Amino acid sequence: MKSTSAKTSSFGQLKCKLFGHKLVLKQKVTDSVSEYCCSHCNEEFSTNPQGKLERLTNKTREINECLRDLFTRRSKHRLPNVTP
Repeated sequence: MKSTSAKTSSFGQLKCKLFGHKLVLKQKVTDSVSEYCCSHCNEEFSTNPQGKLERLTNKTREINECLRDLFTRRSKHRLPNVTP
């Protein structure tokens, strides 16, 4: 007997297999990297360095967290643009 996880529903997975994922922006990590979540099956995706979508694994989640921390620290210490 197969058990389904609480995160995904079999109907949502079927919808995604037939029609594709319906991605919703979950979090913007940097200007070029974002995390997305499918509203049907709750799978998570992220953009890779080439700009293509890939499933969000623990490794990419950790990388995105480090990038987010780096860019927030960097933006705090950045001087504002002053035009004369």
